[in-house]
Amino acid sequence: MSSEAKDLAIASIVIYLLIAPASLYAMFMHVKQDRANLGGWIYFQLFIGLQVVGNGIVANNETNIVGIILTTIGLSPLVMGTNGIIHEITRHTELAKNPIFSWISGMLFHVGAIVGAVLLAYGSTKLYDTNESASDISQGEKLAKVGVILFVILIIWLGVACVMMIRVFHELNSLRKLYMALICTIPFFGLRIVFSLLSVFDTSTTEFSPIGGKISVRVVMEVVPMMLILILLVFGGIVTRHADQTPVRRGDMHLEPYNNKYAAPPSRGQSPMPAARLSPEQYV
Repeated sequence: MSSEAKDLAIASIVIYLLIAPASLYAMFMHVKQDRANLGGWIYFQLFIGLQVVGNGIVANNETNIVGIILTTIGLSPLVMGTNGIIHEITRHTELAKNPIFSWISGMLFHVGAIVGAVLLAYGSTKLYDTNESASDISQGEKLAKVGVILFVILIIWLGVACVMMIRVFHELNSLRKLYMALICTIPFFGLRIVFSLLSVFDTSTTEFSPIGGKISVRVVMEVVPMMLILILLVFGGIVTRHADQTPVRRGDMHLEPYNNKYAAPPSRGQSPMPAARLSPEQYV
């Protein structure tokens, strides 16, 4: 086993273990705000677990298929967690009422991520196993290609969703910083999926192969992008840990804060009087 591959696996384990407490803290604070937020943040914990276990196996044996598969399919919980963040941000906006948006970002997205992970895992098992026959390797290559294409579609959807969310930016309230962190992850998702495409479709070279591939290429196009995606979203989650997720509507934008959050300013010539407090339910 090359010392570079072992060092990369060990370094990955250390970094993910350092990120884990912050990720758990962000999850706890957001779930405390709304239990429905667990559906997004829990996938980041699964992603970290897969990376730690997978890299632990790879550190002992670079050619171990199980370790390679665990680190490869880690892309699935990462995109599912990111989609969960989109759901959290848009839950109380007009965009959530869009049936196409809700349908794609809901069950369809999860089914696509699971199917893609299964195809990629099963295909990689046959593709990188030198003991398989030529026909099995060919079959594995086809399945892996279909799995990667599914992830390409899912990541394109993440980008489209971010663009659609611009229309409801005024409704995001104090989750805007989390939205900005989400936007910053899209280029890194793109870089990561390009690596997967090249590793499966470019069979003329082993440079992009997860087994015996060029370490510098893996670092730049696979390892670092996934780490940065996680760090950005965890950081955004910590910054917005006390976010008020009360919905804000465009029709209510004329109400300006005066003596309290829901008070209207006094008219010209009128002495300021404290406005009656309205509950969030009455405000919406």
